[in-house]
Amino acid sequence: PGPALPAAAKAAAAEKWRRRRRGQPAVAAIIEAVEAARLPLDEGLREEFRLFVELLVTPEARALQHMFFAERQCAKVPGLDRRQAADVRSVGIVGAGTMGGGIAMACAAAGLRVVLLDVSAAALAKGMAAVRANWERSVRRGSLSRARAERMAGLIETSTSYADLADVDMAIEAVFESMGLKRRIFAELDRACKPGALLCSNTSALNIDDIAGATSRPDAVCGVHFFSPANVMPLLENVRGARSSARTLATAMAFGQKIRKVPVMVGNCHGFVGNRMIAPYQRAALELAESGVGVAAIDAAIEGFGMAMGPFAMMDLAGLDIGYQQRVSDGTADPSRNVADAMCAASRLGQKTQLGMYRYEGRRRVVDPEADAIIRRVGRAKGAAERAAQPGAEEIVQRCLYPLINEGFLILEEGIAVRPSDIDVVYCHGYGFPRTKGGPMHWAEAHGLADIARALEQQGVTPAASLSALARDGTSVAKHFSSDRRSKL
Repeated sequence: PGPALPAAAKAAAAEKWRRRRRGQPAVAAIIEAVEAARLPLDEGLREEFRLFVELLVTPEARALQHMFFAERQCAKVPGLDRRQAADVRSVGIVGAGTMGGGIAMACAAAGLRVVLLDVSAAALAKGMAAVRANWERSVRRGSLSRARAERMAGLIETSTSYADLADVDMAIEAVFESMGLKRRIFAELDRACKPGALLCSNTSALNIDDIAGATSRPDAVCGVHFFSPANVMPLLENVRGARSSARTLATAMAFGQKIRKVPVMVGNCHGFVGNRMIAPYQRAALELAESGVGVAAIDAAIEGFGMAMGPFAMMDLAGLDIGYQQRVSDGTADPSRNVADAMCAASRLGQKTQLGMYRYEGRRRVVDPEADAIIRRVGRAKGAAERAAQPGAEEIVQRCLYPLINEGFLILEEGIAVRPSDIDVVYCHGYGFPRTKGGPMHWAEAHGLADIARALEQQGVTPAASLSALARDGTSVAKHFSSDRRSKL
């Protein structure tokens, strides 16, 4: 045998890859396989085979196999013929902010011509500066050649006139969440864009049918919900409106694949699939915090489970002002009883202001007593009882994830998602759910539906009818919600 790996080097490698690949037993096995290279060939091969066989039957292996097929199945929408898709070669994007700029980058990377529109030359200059800065960072890292960066930049034109969108094959609105503003923009797009062009909204929650009602061609309207940063995140939720045509939907799915996203077709309801499910998850996390559980403890428990980011870190990254301006304008903002509104009223908008649920030093989050005080104040105003003892990590995970899973069952009952595995794809590719757990619906079934239903009742949450039924009779989730069922898709 050759010399053994130094113990310190082995421990350092194990720790490094455990952090990068949380919850993946293959990490330790790979290190053992490397160490087996010091053995005679036959012995080393036997050791590698032993490690492989052990991994082959783990829950993580089953979850990854599930995701492999789910990621391919989600492109197949029952009743939708992919041959109906129009060829998208040019895209108009309204809004040069973070989302609009990211979408422009994704489209340019796929070789599409882009017209980026905003209200002023200053807004366009700011947006394009951010796009170029992103590409420049990639060039410095060596992940992008300067020649390719320049070619992509050359594909993006800027404009302040809707008339310059006259020839685009698809227009995507990417402004902030205001129904009034979106309807005004769609009325302009309806007048400016050529017949046959798709008119799409990047809304993360608003009603697609209400937006389509501002046009004379609601059949050409659908949602294309990108995730931030849009040039990086792989998920694309394509939202079907009541009057969206088969051609429109087939084109949206083909467009997603063309720009190297993972497109999933979803139905039209508030928040669609991803954000509708995240609402009870965040609500549960806030209830814990309002009762005295530290935000860092909650995030640590969720990240320990394997999520890429805890709920409070996610809120800060997304921006606590999402939806705040709309609530201010419609008179429903309430800083005394809504934590996000209270944070915004205190100019704590998240990472972008370096103050939110945490204080930030660069990108490093630091627990901030001022933020904790705001959360506790809202909790007291709502009558939240202070916890006598801090919950453990397992209880925190159950409190946050079980309501999310329950919402997934409700979504399936309503036909908002085609199949349970589509929800798993949405969560693994858009919300940082660990692929080694197979997404929330796969994990729920593997974890035990009866236990989840019981725990929900103890939390005061009524389990979805389908969850209760499956907990009783043991039918598989996929079989119960087979894709030949009628759905809103």
